[in-house]
Amino acid sequence: MEAGWHGCRMNWGQGYSEWNRRIHPAGENVLKSTPGSNLDDAKSRSGIIGKGGEVVHSNQDPIIQAHRAQIAELDLRVLEALNARIGLVRRLKEHKEAQGISFFDAAQEDRLLAALRQANRGPLPDEGLDAIFRLILAWTRRAASGEAQAD
Repeated sequence: MEAGWHGCRMNWGQGYSEWNRRIHPAGENVLKSTPGSNLDDAKSRSGIIGKGGEVVHSNQDPIIQAHRAQIAELDLRVLEALNARIGLVRRLKEHKEAQGISFFDAAQEDRLLAALRQANRGPLPDEGLDAIFRLILAWTRRAASGEAQAD
């Protein structure tokens, strides 16, 4: 037995569903676990406790399925935009090389990030925006230079 939230005593392997039902009757599962933990295993067996006390697995919930489908569509659009960006940057690189201009322009990347931060209305914080776009810029440079190839 381990002490859980709210001073409850429970056996993670067997009492999780009942404990979750008592603590979170509205169906919200707020516990955090680490991969491979007993809690992680108990959650995968029990699912999320629904408003009526029934176990609802996320792959059965139509609202979760609908949100996941919308997210998957957005992910495909992001991927398409990233690949289109790489194509444009390749053409820009070829043109700049033909003109004798250096491919990498740190000042342009700084201007881009500043413009994106100004346009950002959230919920993505500027720190996240910078991290994501610095990664996009780095991988775009690698792909445009032929250093990275898709499998």
